[in-house]
Amino acid sequence: MKLLKFTVAAVLFQAVLIIPLPALSLSGEIQKIFKTLSREYTEVYPQILVKRGLAVLTFKENSASAKKAGIGNTVRELIAREAGRSTIFYLVDRDTLNDSLKEQKLSLSGLIDGKTTIEPGNTAGVAVFISGSVSEIKDAYQISVKITDVETSKVIGIETAVIPAEELVQAGNKIAFEYISQYGLGINFQQSYAVSIVSPRDNYLFSLTDVYVNYRPKLWLSLKLGVCSLNLDYKEEGTFPAADIQPSISDESGYDPNEGISVNPAEMSMTMPLAGIDLNWTLTTKKINIGFGYSVTGGTPVLEQQFNALMVDTNIGEDGGLVSAGVGTVVQRFNAIAVNRFEIKPQFFLSPRMTLGLYLSYMLSTPLTLDKTTIYDDYSMRPWTGDTLSSYEQALWDKYYDISPYILGGGHDIRKLAFNGFILGISFNFYF
Repeated sequence: MKLLKFTVAAVLFQAVLIIPLPALSLSGEIQKIFKTLSREYTEVYPQILVKRGLAVLTFKENSASAKKAGIGNTVRELIAREAGRSTIFYLVDRDTLNDSLKEQKLSLSGLIDGKTTIEPGNTAGVAVFISGSVSEIKDAYQISVKITDVETSKVIGIETAVIPAEELVQAGNKIAFEYISQYGLGINFQQSYAVSIVSPRDNYLFSLTDVYVNYRPKLWLSLKLGVCSLNLDYKEEGTFPAADIQPSISDESGYDPNEGISVNPAEMSMTMPLAGIDLNWTLTTKKINIGFGYSVTGGTPVLEQQFNALMVDTNIGEDGGLVSAGVGTVVQRFNAIAVNRFEIKPQFFLSPRMTLGLYLSYMLSTPLTLDKTTIYDDYSMRPWTGDTLSSYEQALWDKYYDISPYILGGGHDIRKLAFNGFILGISFNFYF
């Protein structure tokens, strides 16, 4: 039995020797390098009673691909994170170091080259520099890291490692986007136009302008709050028979019901609060973010139309015949509505802090219900729901020859208008 156990143990031991150990991960390689350099430093300076200041300088990039992918900054950031967990050193942030060097009119490159000796107290408490270089080797990068004592300019140790290029590129992209989840506050400008909306009258332009604060607490989640400006412009449509706009005009003697009344441009404009949420899918290797979102806005629309010119039963000429009242406006005020948008937003990161993207949305509004119509500034009425008009409503209808409070241009019905349809635009976002 003892012989059997010994044989099994021997076989397992041989298997361990034969099977290659897996390579260290990127974080493991960086951790190994930093620990080795820290140990080498303590061997030279064994009597360290308090933590010493350490600054990680920019790594020199020795190839075009390394510069393009920002590998030097990636390595620097990874080593800085290890330094932040050190029990021997405390990390001096780069901004503090730069301010100190500017006061002394010194450059980081001079420090890296070891041509300048500086007292530790003169560099924001920095006692040690870590610097190095990145070189390309086929599908990998060789990183060389050295630790330098500031007071003596002596290089205490140098460590190297070869890391697959793909791992460093992915790490760089991840680092570039991590600030979003940590400091994800930005402002978004968005301009979009309707491909089509539900409208009884053609020849219109519908646009939305959004300005909102975008808070991104997680890489995959965005919350937004701001304002939206909605604009609906009807272009000049032409001239229509008077009877199409004022149906009972044909009963009046002295005026031809086929006489034209021109319908001039109409405009609706309102500013509304905006709130919404986006779920983000970020393709870090391609610096592309796709947002799937929902937003809602709400307000009270007002449409102002111009007619040239309506007939009024009190506007009689010298010959006793009916004459037009001149150019006038019809203003229609609606009850409050909510406009829902279901959105897709592909965005390209111009930099880790700026995106430029397309905006596609399907818009769905609550029904537009008319609250009040005002004609020629001195006349207003509220839409009725019953078949029998009140004496006031009947008098108004008689005065304006049965013009409908729902009039939209040449005899169209405003109740057929709805802010439903696809809108397309562009967006620009900047993160602080």
